[in-house]
Order: sequence, then C-alpha cells, then structure tokens
Amino acid sequence: MIDRRSARVNGCMDYFFVYFNLRMVYDLACLFLFFKLITLKVEYLKIQEVKMRYRDRIEVNPDVLLGKPIIKGTRISVEFILELLVNGWDMEQILKNYPQLEKEDILAAIEYSLEILKGEKVFSI
Repeated sequence: MIDRRSARVNGCMDYFFVYFNLRMVYDLACLFLFFKLITLKVEYLKIQEVKMRYRDRIEVNPDVLLGKPIIKGTRISVEFILELLVNGWDMEQILKNYPQLEKEDILAAIEYSLEILKGEKVFSI
C-alpha cells in the first residue's frame, strides 16, 4: 500500500532536486557568459590600444618608397602587408617570413588603411 504523505514528501524532494539542478545550470551559464563578456572586453581593449598606437608604428617618409606609408624602421609598406593578407597569408606566415615585423605592426597596417578609407569621400558626377 502507498502512503500518500511519503509520496507527497518524495514528490517535493524530486521537485527540489530538479529546481536545484536547473538553478545550478542557470548559475553556471551566467558565470560562463560573465567570463565570456570579460574576455570580449579585454579583446576590445587590445584593439582600442592598437587603434591608438597605429600612428606610432606607421610613418610616411618621402625619402623611403616614394612616400608610401611604411612600418617604422623597415622598408615594408602598408600596401605590401595588405597584399599578403589578400593573397591568403595569415599573420603567422607573415611574421615567420618577415621577422622584423610584429603582430601589432600588421594590425596597425590594417587600422591605418581603415582610417584612410573612412576619410574617403565619393561624389557623383
């Protein structure tokens, strides 16, 4: 014979464990999202830092490569770095073949070209 009181208590306990497990999953998901947001914020700050520094890494000198923008201290132009990227080279390949460059130099070249394109104006004729 089934005791209704014990069934009711066991049923409540089952609901408690389901609620507890769901709450734990929810808390873990929130914790995961919190750490993901922190990671994204750190990446954003790194990108902002590169944006601020591209002027320190790119120079335009009329005596070097006819005034094309280059990476400071090298004869590697921003145009050349962009060509490598367009041709399918990734950062690791560029850094391996051109050890005088740093990852920040490549990012600065991309940021420099982005700033140039942002300033471009198009007029219809």
